[in-house]
Amino acid sequence: MPQIPVQPVSAYDAYNLMKHMGGIVVSESWTGKLNLTEYRVGPYTDTSRKVRMEVFNKLEVKTITNVCGTIKGSIEPDRFVLFGNHVDAWVFGGVDPSSGTSVMMEIARVMGEKVKNGWQPRRTIKFCGWDAEEHNLIGSSEYVKEFESQLRDRAVAYINLDSAVSGNESLVCGASPLLHELMFKVHKKVMHPYSRKTVFEQASIALPDDIYTGYHKIGSLGSGSDFFGFYQFVGVPSVSFTYQQFITNKRLGTSSYPVYHSLHDTFYWVKHFADREFKFHQAVAKIGMYYMLYIADSEVIPFDVKRYAELLQRETAALTKKLSADEFKSKGLTTEYLKSASDNFTSAYDEFMTQKETVDLTNALNLRIFNDRLSQLEKGFLYPDGLPGRTSIKHYIMAPYSSSFFPAIGDMLFEAKKTNNWNEVKKQISITALIIQSVAENLRSLI
Repeated sequence: MPQIPVQPVSAYDAYNLMKHMGGIVVSESWTGKLNLTEYRVGPYTDTSRKVRMEVFNKLEVKTITNVCGTIKGSIEPDRFVLFGNHVDAWVFGGVDPSSGTSVMMEIARVMGEKVKNGWQPRRTIKFCGWDAEEHNLIGSSEYVKEFESQLRDRAVAYINLDSAVSGNESLVCGASPLLHELMFKVHKKVMHPYSRKTVFEQASIALPDDIYTGYHKIGSLGSGSDFFGFYQFVGVPSVSFTYQQFITNKRLGTSSYPVYHSLHDTFYWVKHFADREFKFHQAVAKIGMYYMLYIADSEVIPFDVKRYAELLQRETAALTKKLSADEFKSKGLTTEYLKSASDNFTSAYDEFMTQKETVDLTNALNLRIFNDRLSQLEKGFLYPDGLPGRTSIKHYIMAPYSSSFFPAIGDMLFEAKKTNNWNEVKKQISITALIIQSVAENLRSLI
């Protein structure tokens, strides 16, 4: 049979062709809003129509490879900071992940030069290139599973890059509350490439925090990148950050850059549309390097517990208010013990900070004990059995979705509305309270 040459057809042409064939019936409310060309996004209401789709994917077993380089610490070699980015892409990956990989490689190069000149960080640094991230975070997840015990005992923090630069309006980041104060300190040190403002000032304009006046918002860590396993499975305090078109995305109702995960995500697109002079790549590199050096080289690990204490108070109050609604009043739900645990965490934090001022931290043993309390705090929020029905997610305070908190309670409230099993909700409130109380007691008993 002779081959029929296939001409490429635009989405707009395809739409008009199908419309004239009577193939689709659309509402004007489904007209696209981008001022580029006329197009429709659905709905397709004629259920009698059939579409034949040919898929050329192959199911194959492939070997993946993570590559990790290590700079050994001089004083605490058994404590380490990890800096990671994935190396695989759906197609060309100009932004995702090559912008992040290039930043990480530049930081590694600079650190390598410092090592050649005789420098060593206080704690060990690991640079990690993760494979198969686009296939469900396989590379980093397998690493976390293989080295779970080591990470629980020795990992201090994980710094994640991915699509490091997809725009040039504002830094956007998510992190454990323990890292917020360090991040603000760093963001005030780095200048926005094309203004007289710092990264902190520019982000505070684009993303003003609705709780802390004068600060920019730092989101919670969701999923979808390699911090997930470190944060949700082993409780390593983590941060992920990117420069993007946040204001534009918010105005258009989009969450990413236009060529995301497509064959148009190329070096050309990065060079001509995202970062013409690569100055935002440089800014992100400075930010990442400062994060890493402060955590790896400071005598006292630069974690701040205050925002965690405030978050627990705030979210406990929010849950209490939610459970006071009429639909929950007759279910026998109470946050009394959760509130008590959150109050105890706050008082433990106050006691911890008082001890910091009175304990001799020039004593190596005292310093080690103090730092261990800080580095192990987040890990105390894990529950070995994981969330109900999702055992790989073990963090009972920070949910990996919708920027929500107390995920086990939230999940069971949702389920109880369908099953009427309110005892499971009570159980999860009790477990959450117990976890917070346990972390508070561990924080209180310093030396």
